[in-house]
Amino acid sequence: MTPADWLPLIRVLGLALMFSGLVRSWRGAPPPPGGVPWRLAGTAALVSLAPIALVPVGPKFWMALGGWGAGSVATTLALVIGTATPGGGRLATSMLGLLPLAMLTPFAHHPSLETGYAWAAAVLPAAAAAWLDPAGRTVPLALNLAAATGAAHVLGRVVPEGLGWAWVMVSIALAAWLGELLADRGKMLTWPAAHAALTVPAAAWLLELPAAAWWAPPVALLAAGVWTRTVSSASPAAGVARLVVAGGTLLLVLRLGGILGLGFAAAAWAVAAAEATAVLVGAALWTRLALQDHLDRSWLGREGVDLTHPYAMAGMVAGLAVLAWPAEDLSGELPDRGAVPRLLSFWALGLAVGGVLGLEAAGAALMGLIMMSLLKAAQGKGGAGTTLGWTAASSLLAPAMVWLGGQERPIRLLVAGAVVGLAGWSWGAWSGRAEDRAA
Repeated sequence: MTPADWLPLIRVLGLALMFSGLVRSWRGAPPPPGGVPWRLAGTAALVSLAPIALVPVGPKFWMALGGWGAGSVATTLALVIGTATPGGGRLATSMLGLLPLAMLTPFAHHPSLETGYAWAAAVLPAAAAAWLDPAGRTVPLALNLAAATGAAHVLGRVVPEGLGWAWVMVSIALAAWLGELLADRGKMLTWPAAHAALTVPAAAWLLELPAAAWWAPPVALLAAGVWTRTVSSASPAAGVARLVVAGGTLLLVLRLGGILGLGFAAAAWAVAAAEATAVLVGAALWTRLALQDHLDRSWLGREGVDLTHPYAMAGMVAGLAVLAWPAEDLSGELPDRGAVPRLLSFWALGLAVGGVLGLEAAGAALMGLIMMSLLKAAQGKGGAGTTLGWTAASSLLAPAMVWLGGQERPIRLLVAGAVVGLAGWSWGAWSGRAEDRAA
């Protein structure tokens, strides 16, 4: 049998693990307060579908329509279920994060469903949810969505016919199951060891997957376990240990496994670490993945990103300054409807920076906003939604940026000014109406 012959069995195994885990997590959970958050679902769907209009009409447009549409439906469903069923614990959150991946896996190899667009479809609604409910279960769920679909995206580029997407679902679902079943004593060592024993033989011998697809998850689980043991301590030594574990893991997977290893490590870390500081580390891991994806898709990796270039510096300044535009804290504390104009404003800024100053400047703007977002998250002011939204937007804005960059300078300036002005007006008008209602 060839590796592709195992694909139906892997899909069934992944679905069985996921849905049995959901049933086990929801059994005995308290009734949801306030019913189903339809406003959250509607906002997530609107934000994730709106940017399709930025893709030039043609084959790419239909790919975007298929990928974003399918991914948005699946992700919105996961967000609705996740926020309406509190008390499910880490297993339920992890399984809900895999729901969009499970629904998209059978179609991952279809030519009209490009994996990159499906990845963005999972990240953008999660960003809206993290903004609308920054203190609830949606933030770890959003990180789980982003990390799992990011890993599926990069493995799907290496392994054809949907095998990569299906394997991601099995690997991460099994990690979540083992996290609930294993005893707490010695878990730091038993969790990665059990995961490796169950996944390495199949991935290495039967499926012949790249090495990073089977060694990165156990490494990330071990690193997350060491991190968790140091979180409870407030000593300076514990803080240094957390930095060494996080930085060492990032360096290890990038050095040995490349972007594929980082994708799996980010997904496993998101499942294993539920604490606030660990969520921040998970965000740092997968935003590095998103940055690499942006470089690959926009060909910046061939040229090198020079942050000393004047346009690149202008992009970084834009990324740093956007968190103060307008002068309100983007920590998720604005009224609910502020999430829509904020995300659309990021899209507008990305289009303007990339289309007028160039793709290199857009990459620098992305880096600047990630740094500021992670800083705000470290200060306990949120930031997960900002990071999610901007990285997903920037990684898939390349077609629209290229189209705008090919126009004459007056047209570029006119379009850039129009989209930024419209986004700023909608942001201010919506926020103002929300404040009036609150008063």
